[in-house]
Amino acid sequence: MSSSSSSPQTKILMSSNERVAVITGGEKGIGYNIAVQLGQSGLFQHICVTCRDESQVESTVNSLKEKLSPDIKICCSPMELGDTRSHEDLATTLKTLYGKIDVLVNNAGMAYDVDDDDDDDSTPEEEQCSNTLNINFRGTCSLTEELLPLLRQGSDPRIINVVSEQGHLKQLSKERQKQFTADDLTMEKLFDLMEEYENDVQEGNHLDKGWGKSFYGMADLALVAASQVWAHNEPDITVDCCDPGYCQTDMTHQKGNRDPAEGAKCVVKPATMENPPTGAFYANNEIASW
Repeated sequence: MSSSSSSPQTKILMSSNERVAVITGGEKGIGYNIAVQLGQSGLFQHICVTCRDESQVESTVNSLKEKLSPDIKICCSPMELGDTRSHEDLATTLKTLYGKIDVLVNNAGMAYDVDDDDDDDSTPEEEQCSNTLNINFRGTCSLTEELLPLLRQGSDPRIINVVSEQGHLKQLSKERQKQFTADDLTMEKLFDLMEEYENDVQEGNHLDKGWGKSFYGMADLALVAASQVWAHNEPDITVDCCDPGYCQTDMTHQKGNRDPAEGAKCVVKPATMENPPTGAFYANNEIASW
């Protein structure tokens, strides 16, 4: 993958011990800082980021080149999270270029303005719910499943899912919490639960049925649960979640109390540490309670 998506893709010649890190939503904010810090760790020879806007590909590559050693090979690809065809295209490109992925950081996502002020998004709640789940949860799951074959070929492969503090279990009723933490939870059951939640939102009775209030938070909660399922189903891949904190990014309208470079450290830690636990939840640079 070059800085231009229209360029033909040719396999990169690399030794078997060279490692590849892929970061979605890596053109700015937390994702960009994750890419920089992984590149500076000395553990990866290839840093590949995705961005939503094709026009940002070249500038993203150039910016990362300024931050990293010339020995680090950098690439960027446009990718629309939630678009199955886009997920497939990315998987094909990565397979052609590298034949494997060693670390996947699922950072890309979206959020509506819901600050209860005049700047709130006017999109109907039912549509906000569907869009948020389709991109942040279902989209991330679809992309990850598409890339799992490449991760299985990686050296000490790891998946790091970036979530927020809104994805905590306590937003649910006790009975709902049991459903999401059940030992026999499968991806099929999880998707059924989220479809039930979405239907209850459409009916306007989701709070009465023990669901959380925040659509963004529910998508994050479901992604944490999905991480637990992957951790169980993929014993050779470390799968963890990280809450980088409330950072100063475009998504928070720069209102966060933490620099995105500081937030990125929490994600980089399980991506680079020796023998990390799988199925863990990180916050403030340490394992925390979900």
